[in-house]
Amino acid sequence: MWTLFVCFLFVVSESKFEYKYSIKAPILDENNNLPFFEHFGNSMLDNTKIRLVPSIQNQKGLVQSRYKTNFEWWEVLIDFHIFGQSRIGADGMAFWFTDAKGVTGPTFGRSENWYGLGLVLDSYDNDHQRNNPIITGYLNNATYVYDHSR
Repeated sequence: MWTLFVCFLFVVSESKFEYKYSIKAPILDENNNLPFFEHFGNSMLDNTKIRLVPSIQNQKGLVQSRYKTNFEWWEVLIDFHIFGQSRIGADGMAFWFTDAKGVTGPTFGRSENWYGLGLVLDSYDNDHQRNNPIITGYLNNATYVYDHSR
């Protein structure tokens, strides 16, 4: 089983650093909270990193902004580390830009159909075609249902 640490998340819009949409060390405030973000599931926080899930099977972790965006354009920079004791990885992880807050499910921590963008790092070869790991982008209007078995 693998573990993911998110070290830094920066969002930039119109050449301006957006601190309300960014995470950098020290991560926690004086009350041990993650400012401007909330976390769900099996995620764990300390002052230097976010651990989305522990090295145990069938875990889900989610960190999301408390605020909606209204940027005309933006970019995101993510620094992450994935490690574990097993040579066989977990299902994967995703960066979601959706309209739903706090929705968890079987598709890399989210529901099978969503409205928005999902950038998916699929690290497990479910179909045994030796085509993983793979990074895929999905733009969905909530009509496409993701089939994880493919």
